[in-house]
Amino acid sequence: MAPTETFTELGLNSLSAMELRGRLASVTGVRLPVTVLFDHPTVEQLTKVVDELMEEAETEAETEAGQGGVASAGAAVRNVPVPASAAAAPTPLMALFRSACASGRISEGLRLLGAAAHLREEAASPAAPRPPIRFARGAGQAALVCLPSFVAPASPYQFARFASAFRGERDVYALTAAGYADGEPLPGTVASLVRAQADAVRACADGRPFVLVGYSSGGWLAQAVAEELAAGDRPSGVVLLDSYLPDDPEILRIQSTLFDELATKPEVADLVDDANLTAMGRHLDLFRGWTPRRAAAPTLMVRAEELPGGDDGARSRWPLAHTEVSVPGSHVSMIDAFADTTARAVASWLRPSR
Repeated sequence: MAPTETFTELGLNSLSAMELRGRLASVTGVRLPVTVLFDHPTVEQLTKVVDELMEEAETEAETEAGQGGVASAGAAVRNVPVPASAAAAPTPLMALFRSACASGRISEGLRLLGAAAHLREEAASPAAPRPPIRFARGAGQAALVCLPSFVAPASPYQFARFASAFRGERDVYALTAAGYADGEPLPGTVASLVRAQADAVRACADGRPFVLVGYSSGGWLAQAVAEELAAGDRPSGVVLLDSYLPDDPEILRIQSTLFDELATKPEVADLVDDANLTAMGRHLDLFRGWTPRRAAAPTLMVRAEELPGGDDGARSRWPLAHTEVSVPGSHVSMIDAFADTTARAVASWLRPSR
């Protein structure tokens, strides 16, 4: 592995990142941030930040030792117990939202998050986009630029397994909507959000052909960005992975499944904080009543074969012209356990001209 090669290009996902973080923490005795492997995605960058954190811990231990608090500074650093997976205790907001979801009051929980979002800073103009995460490299074909679901933590790493199928074939990147980290202002309007993401897509594509891929509610943003981009910047195609319209009756069933994942998957729950939750509330609020306007680019809808809610569930209808295929799995497992099959369906559609 080259020092500058990213972990995501080697197949790192949220679960393996959590495991590696736990091992590093156990070896170094330093409490590492939950997102350390995502914020510092190469060996070179990770080594530097771990060295800095160890130096800070040494300094703190020496200070305590000088004050008579610790006998040996070196031992203090090495003997700090750091559990491999230690999710922070839920904040009051997180606890209230989880309680609402557990009791079936998802709409009330989302209204709570939307109200809390109003207490955060809003951006009058599009915020600077975060750097894209690169999952695969390949030459000669249109790059895939992926937009994750709005559901917290809105992690680009939900595309890790899907992207691995394209290694050596085409570049695959993933972006994150603004506002999902502390200190990032929230978008005040759909227009400002779309402009920010359109700028991020342009920067990521850097003049090359590209295809937008949106998962779940990320499909709304992918479509809106495709509508925003001018003729010279338009995507070669838009891929929607099991996207339902914001006001579709089935959306609550899908959200219930995704919110259950927040509580039951430690690699997901460990990444969720108040910033994620309020950003989710804001983004879902902004898109209430939204419908796609036009489809200048060819569009593929990839549907999960398992309906939300089982046999009682229903498919939504995407109102614009599109090609539709079904793939094994549920709304969640289609980009997890069945990610390879989903990727092959997308690759087959892309192959003729994109």
